[in-house]
Amino acid sequence: MSTSRRSCILRRTRVGGILSLTLVLMLWLAAAPWGVVFVALVGAVLASLGVVEARRMTTLPDPRSVVGALGAIWVGTALVIATGWRGFPLSPPAGAEARHLWSLGLVVGASLFIAAGAALPLRGDFPRRILTILWLAVPLPLLGLVRRWLGWEGVAALVVLAKVGDIAAYYGGQALAGPQAHHPFPHLSPGKTTIGCVCSLVVTTLCGASLTQVGWLPAAPSNPWLGALVGALAGALVNLAAQAGDLLESAAKRRAGVKDSGSWFGPSGGMLDLVDSLLLAVPVAALAWPWLLAG
Repeated sequence: MSTSRRSCILRRTRVGGILSLTLVLMLWLAAAPWGVVFVALVGAVLASLGVVEARRMTTLPDPRSVVGALGAIWVGTALVIATGWRGFPLSPPAGAEARHLWSLGLVVGASLFIAAGAALPLRGDFPRRILTILWLAVPLPLLGLVRRWLGWEGVAALVVLAKVGDIAAYYGGQALAGPQAHHPFPHLSPGKTTIGCVCSLVVTTLCGASLTQVGWLPAAPSNPWLGALVGALAGALVNLAAQAGDLLESAAKRRAGVKDSGSWFGPSGGMLDLVDSLLLAVPVAALAWPWLLAG
């Protein structure tokens, strides 16, 4: 391994360690009684910073789209927080899962309405702008719903499953991929290798199975083997969505002609580089986990 490559790995490891400690602190705060509000607001702030980066990359070149994305983020966040209040008039008097799905519908519906209003003047590019706004605006505030539904453990499990694949792909690719390694997406992500993608899926699937055993994911507590199988499936779904989210962000960067979305985190890139795996993983988990898990 060359000196420059080793130095790059060490720098990314150092930044990753600092970010991991920050995440642990945030999860500790998420365990507080006001954790739903905290998680939703943190998600909204991170999403807003992502919109700022998207504007700089010209992924959202029109100011109206930026306003629409920011409006969708904060209206959606307000709905996530408000639907957790007892007696909120739009909350159905059903169980936790029904409230979760209802809240999800409210957030997505409000985001669609605001995004459509912002993107209507851009007639020639309407579908892509709508999808871009939804991709940036909806997922991170939805973490507040995960906190309300599954507690801080559910938020921790989702973030771990979305990010552990990134770590496995990076270090697995560095360790196992040789000079003749196959690159499945050379135009979108030239550094991504097939062995790295496989490592990401395998590690996340095993991690999902493990999280049911430690109680972070509620799945068939009377049958540990069935619980592990459900957790593995939940982890695999999140990983596939996370890898797709990474490729989607890479496509946005390639279109903008930049290597990283920003420079907030040194060799690890910008905010969108940090949260890209969550931008599809959170909606997939929000839609699939209520049917898989026993929360």
